[in-house]
Amino acid sequence: MKAKLFSIFLPLTLISTLFLPKTFAEYENYMQLRLPEGAKARLGKGWINDTAGPAIAYAPDGTRLAVAGSVGIWIYDVETGEALDLFVGHTDVVNSIAFSPDGKHIVSGSGDNTLRLWNANTGDPIRTFTGHADEVNSVAFSPDRKHIVSGSEDRTVRLWDTNTGDLLHTLTEHKGWIYSVAFSPDGKHIVSGGWNSAVHLWDTTTGNLIRTLTEHKGTVYSVAFSPDGQTIVSGGRNPSTVHLWDTTTGNLIRTLTEHKGTVYSVAFSPDGKHIVSGGADDAVRLWDANTGNLIRTFTEGMRSVYSVAFSPDGQTIATHSQDDTLRILNSKMGRTTYPGVLKDTVRLRDVNTGDLIHTFTGYTSSVRSVAFSPDGQTIVSGSSDNTVRLRDATTGALVHTLTGHTDSVESVRFSPDGQTLVSESSDGTFRLWDASTGNLIRTITDPTYLVDSVSFSPDGQTLVSGSSDGTIRLWDADTGDLLRTRTGYTGSSSVNSVSFSPDGKTIVGGGYDKRLWLWDANTGNLIRKFKRHMGPVRGVSSTGHMGSINSVAFSPSGERIVSGSDDSTVRLWEAHTGKLIRTFTGPNSSVNSVAFSPDGQTIVSESWYNTVYLWDVNTGNLIRTFKEHTDSIKSVVFSPDGETIVSGSNDETLQLWDVNTGNLIRTFTGHTDSVNSVLFSPDGKTIVSGSNDKTLRLWEADTGKLIYTFTGHTDSVNSVLFSPDGKTIVSGSNDKTLRLWEANTGNPIRTFTGHAYGVDSVSFSPDGETIVSSGSQDPMLHLWDTSTGNLIRTIIGHTLDVRSVAFSPDGETIVSGGWDNQILLWEADTLNFIRALRGHTSSVESVLFSPNGKTIMSGSGDKTLRLWEANTGKLIRTFTGHTAWIYNVAFSPDGQTLVSGSNDKTLRLWEANTGKLIRTFTGHTSLVYSVAFSPDGEMVISGSHDGTVLLWELTSAPIFQ
Repeated sequence: MKAKLFSIFLPLTLISTLFLPKTFAEYENYMQLRLPEGAKARLGKGWINDTAGPAIAYAPDGTRLAVAGSVGIWIYDVETGEALDLFVGHTDVVNSIAFSPDGKHIVSGSGDNTLRLWNANTGDPIRTFTGHADEVNSVAFSPDRKHIVSGSEDRTVRLWDTNTGDLLHTLTEHKGWIYSVAFSPDGKHIVSGGWNSAVHLWDTTTGNLIRTLTEHKGTVYSVAFSPDGQTIVSGGRNPSTVHLWDTTTGNLIRTLTEHKGTVYSVAFSPDGKHIVSGGADDAVRLWDANTGNLIRTFTEGMRSVYSVAFSPDGQTIATHSQDDTLRILNSKMGRTTYPGVLKDTVRLRDVNTGDLIHTFTGYTSSVRSVAFSPDGQTIVSGSSDNTVRLRDATTGALVHTLTGHTDSVESVRFSPDGQTLVSESSDGTFRLWDASTGNLIRTITDPTYLVDSVSFSPDGQTLVSGSSDGTIRLWDADTGDLLRTRTGYTGSSSVNSVSFSPDGKTIVGGGYDKRLWLWDANTGNLIRKFKRHMGPVRGVSSTGHMGSINSVAFSPSGERIVSGSDDSTVRLWEAHTGKLIRTFTGPNSSVNSVAFSPDGQTIVSESWYNTVYLWDVNTGNLIRTFKEHTDSIKSVVFSPDGETIVSGSNDETLQLWDVNTGNLIRTFTGHTDSVNSVLFSPDGKTIVSGSNDKTLRLWEADTGKLIYTFTGHTDSVNSVLFSPDGKTIVSGSNDKTLRLWEANTGNPIRTFTGHAYGVDSVSFSPDGETIVSSGSQDPMLHLWDTSTGNLIRTIIGHTLDVRSVAFSPDGETIVSGGWDNQILLWEADTLNFIRALRGHTSSVESVLFSPNGKTIMSGSGDKTLRLWEANTGKLIRTFTGHTAWIYNVAFSPDGQTLVSGSNDKTLRLWEANTGKLIRTFTGHTSLVYSVAFSPDGEMVISGSHDGTVLLWELTSAPIFQ
């Protein structure tokens, strides 16, 4: 399949019903939906592909959402967000989908050159329409459902009989790829737009061309009729305009010119009063259809917008764009109903109430605040995507998503009994929630101020809030009534953080005036103002903070207070005197969050330098740093038992850490791009995968549960490999580095730098002491010392790029394959050249030794596998059967069987001794990059460009229950 300009990735982990507790197994039900024959689980959902034809479609009644993806068509319940079904059958990416007017059927167009008709309720395929000679980019039903129209890269528009599948007309005036087709509301006309700069209007009955609309000077990406059929709207490039045409005369009515880049998608509202358009200028624009006036522009966080659509009731606009996001825009309010970058998610929001109905998966923007429940079983987090999320601290499973805030959630806290949550938001409110059900109990708001911090009293009866007007307020937690207001902060300076003492008698607050304030909780009277920085006095610097105070907390005993500030320091104070005890100084970076351990002996803090710091309270010494976040950290907190720390970051993840070891326990996220490499651990208990999303991920082989996400690479991860003892993992990336990781913790050990280009292949020596790697655009192999990261030697022998490298089982020989069609053998100790194996007529993409070291297997772009004698270089056998490039090959542990993965989207299982094809595995919808056997030889795993990992069973033993 040709590479598509328009793509967006579905999340790996889709979370189901919003307020119904689920077990982890229930959340992972999608892994079992419509699996290919022989496959036992699917890790990941793939990605959404779009060619300006609709890749996302509402059912006419608005209850279901269909999404065209790389593995099939996903069907979701709009109310709950539950993945209801997966329609599979296409052998390539699904480019376009449409519901029939009655909602009973779905038609899809695919990169496999076919259309398919489906029962929308059961997912059963009804028929396949064949005839197109290239990818089908756009499909649509006629209003009476009797006909289907399709537009293809074969330059034809085709009209089909829905009931029989018969081809009625082939329309051939287009001179290039066709991106968009649509029926008129009365079904008498078809409009099409494509590569040849023209919009064509056709007679449905005869197939005759009625007229050509020629004002566009470049590709036309999208066309649509108005609901009354009197007007056609089209969007394209060169110039980047939206044109409105009179259907009857073909005259140009008006041109809309506000877009500054290619217009990729246009649509009329259901009542015909508005037009929406999306384009390469990172904007969605809403227009008055009658006057052509621009009503509003939506630009929040977007990049090139490839698809826009009105909901059936016209209340919202759905968009997806190059930043890998889907957004729902409120068409009336003129803003996104949930601002921020909504990465890898599908979200639905009620327009009338502004409530978020469902978030289908994951974090969509920075995590602003985190907290443990009192029993340590649950983690709550607040995010700038306006949501509060509860997760099981043990499994990481999402329990609830709490929606209703209309701006970033800055602070979250449990009540002391764990039954209630309070969340504070930049929308000027804080909300009380039932922690067990996720139901909203109460919203507390005052339009005269903005709440910056909120906290429960120890008895859970009172809430204290700090605000941007320099006041603190006390509230009755049961009724929401305001009890008292206290002022005093300098210049009405914002109160960024407030907290009760353990006995509930005192409140501490800190803010922009750079000092701490202590209040009597019962009376609201000011007890003490701590010193603030006034500059050197008689040669002695004062002790106060020199920047805004962002976070404050009492020690468990109530005797001490810790504060974190923009001045890059953490400070420890005596609560009853205000005396500074100690200053903890880290990097020159703001401290956003501080907390005591339950025993009061340790302080945790974070900085804008993506690092969590652990400090010894008594000595001030830095105990440990945690550095896996890739963006600034906004919040950190200890678990109730003091054994773990959870941190939330602008990198859109939560991370769970072991306090004693510093190991990263868990990152809550998933692959969002092509999977390039997969492998079982030596004991077969885990699977590691590397992806274009720049991460490695470790999965439980038995359950499919995501264990760790390894972050640090800054470009695609091309190759991953366990060390022979299974304790470490090495990865090679397009960021020109190799990285070594602890397999059981996910912690980075070291980075190997020296490659001038991306690293495509890595291999451990049998003793694990040496790594050999190859780059993607150079003819060199690099040999590294595993323990030090030092480069031992560089080998030059190939004349073009080296694609694959491997050690022999005894560690004495290295084999390499390259773009020069050669396989070269080297002495591992001396790196002397031994011999070349020649015979392939295209690039050698994969090479490896058999388990006994006597033979070498190679896979090539010439569509063949070849088996060679390792000692002599003699060709033993050629395996034929694949119909496209072979990217990866693997031996079974006993050396009797081979598995290969290819651009023909299949895996093939072979007898090594005879070359006999045993079995072909079909199910991936794009090229298969990586294949591997489990250590017991009973399973095969494959990673594909379709964004998924599939686990296949070679015996009858079940893998997933």
